Amino acid sequence: MVEKELIRTFFEAVNIPVCLFSGTDLLEKASHPTQDFNLPLILFAGIEKPLPPAFYGFTPEFLYFGGVCIPGTDEVLFLGPVLRFPCSMRQARQICSRLGRPAASGTQIQEYLNYTGGRQVSSILSGIRLFCRLIRIPDPEEITAVSFRWEIPYPIKAYPSVNTPPEEAVNLEHLLMSSLRFGNTRDLKEIIAKYFSSSSYQPAAIPSAHRKYILGALVRFTHETIEAGVNADTATGMMYGYIDQIMNSDTSSDISDVFFRMLTDFTQEVAKLRDLPSGSPVVKYIHDYIYNHLDEKLSPHFFAEKLNMNCSYLCTFFKKETGMTIIHYVQSEKIKAARQLLTVSDLSLVEISEFLAFSSQSYFGKVFKKYTGMTPEEYRASSGTAKVPQPV
Repeated sequence: MVEKELIRTFFEAVNIPVCLFSGTDLLEKASHPTQDFNLPLILFAGIEKPLPPAFYGFTPEFLYFGGVCIPGTDEVLFLGPVLRFPCSMRQARQICSRLGRPAASGTQIQEYLNYTGGRQVSSILSGIRLFCRLIRIPDPEEITAVSFRWEIPYPIKAYPSVNTPPEEAVNLEHLLMSSLRFGNTRDLKEIIAKYFSSSSYQPAAIPSAHRKYILGALVRFTHETIEAGVNADTATGMMYGYIDQIMNSDTSSDISDVFFRMLTDFTQEVAKLRDLPSGSPVVKYIHDYIYNHLDEKLSPHFFAEKLNMNCSYLCTFFKKETGMTIIHYVQSEKIKAARQLLTVSDLSLVEISEFLAFSSQSYFGKVFKKYTGMTPEEYRASSGTAKVPQPV
């Protein structure tokens, strides 16, 4: 077993929270003396298993983490979480909702994350290599990017309650609309299961105002889906179909079911846009690398060296397989991330452009407008302003 004192010394040296797991059991922990609501434990539970010898990853909220499996044991040293930028209250509240905590706990989460200062994926990778040297095991040949999904390994109290405070209701709306905009069907299912599965729907008559709210939500879902890139005729056709279902619903239970079905269907349409444009292993490698290294400068020459391929051939091959250039693909993925950051965080435009490795804020703005038709300021001002009605 790795010595407790070594874990404490490592934490004091690198200022990154560190835990030692045996299987799924937490053996040791060195962290800041603030409330973390078992965040490291929950992050570790959400990593796709089995684990590679050394690994790193991040959550949709850009919490970075990593770790190393101790050879000859079932022990895993887990590093993180860290943020590159100071944690905004909006980010903290979103993390709270993932943990099943009320928005009021955001202050503690914010304090916990801001203790580590600005860190990025390179800090995690360096920490993994440093720890390997401390316990005298070989440096990992590769630190593998792993998939993550939020998993709560123990029962939690459901938030928000029936009497949802207005601030939490807005946060929940943010989560729903963010899932739709970015085609996150898995996140949407988790949100619906967490916040709405226990709701008791009665076969009562539908208040006329509520039917209007659902129709308003349908119009917004249609607009957001078209903005995300779905064919306008497809989205509009879906809208007309759901108008009929809304108008033909007789009970509150019926119209609530329609609400969740239309939200899910529109989100799935956006998700289709994120399907890989090719089954080629080369395209998949480039796609996965971009997704896990959004904070790095990426170019065709970089990928050619990584893949040990001729750059000209790689560019031609990629364009033939996907219909777009590597530069176009890198930019489009970074702009997707930028849209999410503009929606769910309070990071400044300078911070977002730096995080996504654009050469300047002005260039970031130019590329953003090219792909969205709006400046980053306009996009942030226009996102999340309408209200999503709560089912009755």
